[in-house]
Amino acid sequence: MAKKGIPKLRNKIATSGHILSLYPIHKTVEILGRNCYDAIEVWAEELELQIKRRETSIQKIKSALKKSGMVGVIHAPLHDLTHKFKEKYNICSKDGKLREKSIHESLWALDIAHKLGFHVVTIHPGHTDSKEDVADKEYWRLLIDAFKQLAKRAEKLDVKIGVEPMENIPKEFVIAPKHLDRIISSVDSKNLGVTFDLVHTYTHGEKKPVEFIDQLHKEKIFHVHISGVTKEKTHVPFFMTRIHHRYFDKVIGMLVKNYSGIISIEGTIKGIMPLTKTNQKFVVKKNMEYIHKELKSLHFS
Repeated sequence: MAKKGIPKLRNKIATSGHILSLYPIHKTVEILGRNCYDAIEVWAEELELQIKRRETSIQKIKSALKKSGMVGVIHAPLHDLTHKFKEKYNICSKDGKLREKSIHESLWALDIAHKLGFHVVTIHPGHTDSKEDVADKEYWRLLIDAFKQLAKRAEKLDVKIGVEPMENIPKEFVIAPKHLDRIISSVDSKNLGVTFDLVHTYTHGEKKPVEFIDQLHKEKIFHVHISGVTKEKTHVPFFMTRIHHRYFDKVIGMLVKNYSGIISIEGTIKGIMPLTKTNQKFVVKKNMEYIHKELKSLHFS
């Protein structure tokens, strides 16, 4: 949605809806449209909660998207926001009830994507149930079985799944290209691919994003996440990032040679700035300014 004097970009730029979490999702679409975004990444658990509270609806979101000329993607639920302790979902948990609930929520996200006319759903891979657990054969069996179930639904709905490799933190074990290859080859579905998250790969080492892209099957990248990172926190606004913009631009440049899809900006101000509507809109504006000023690889020359 380029305006006069603003560079035309190679890829559609989205932002995660949770950056504007104080707004109903259909209002978030309107705000993003006014700030030259092309798309929104809707977090399914926030959508589910807003629908239950009657703050938004599928029809309102579709109408806002049409009016703004925007498209979108879905991020599958990470937490049960209705649970007292905001229970974290885990599609390969050895706790059968939690695993079943987690798969059910991801299936729901695929259905919602189809209803909204979105074509990609990002799903986090499972993790071990505790920091002490080893990612043994049973965890891998449960994980691959879960993705087989999800891929089957995705094929039926003509929706793609982007498996997101995770940060260098305890419990996570799908963290490298070889792990993604294991999942994708085991499931063997044209609808299963990768959501590349630059900051996740950066937590494994400053040179890892470049290595990661070199090892990935480029045609299997279905979606991309970008954001800033500090020593203490991942997914922060770009004006706070410790990643130098030249390195960041180099990595993005490698991606867009083969990737023409949506690039989503993640990162919230929670724990960084007061959580107000004014600050949320400020971050949305500043993130897009960073894209236009610093990420030259995204610009059409």
